[in-house]
Amino acid sequence: MSINNNKNVNTDVAVSHLHYADDTLLFGEVTMTNLWTIKTILRCFELALGLRVNFAKSCLMGIHVEYFFLRMAEGFLHCMLSSLPFKYLGLAVGANPRSARTWEPF
Repeated sequence: MSINNNKNVNTDVAVSHLHYADDTLLFGEVTMTNLWTIKTILRCFELALGLRVNFAKSCLMGIHVEYFFLRMAEGFLHCMLSSLPFKYLGLAVGANPRSARTWEPF
């Protein structure tokens, strides 16, 4: 199901990812189709490998996404909301790269 009901809109699922060690970052368009795809991917991962996704440690963030959609997605994916910038492997992701403070950890 797509959030945009306009029949002229491309409704292809577009999800991309970054994977490092035991962390995965998923990126996608703001649609219910993508939320279902992410949920399906995570469930298939659990079934295929016998591992569990720790949703208590999982975060959802949006860039230019309406708050009501983020709150709905938070409940749908059973994770918590976060925001940019955030720390990943000691780096401030989404921080201003021109700011000296961003590079202080180095």
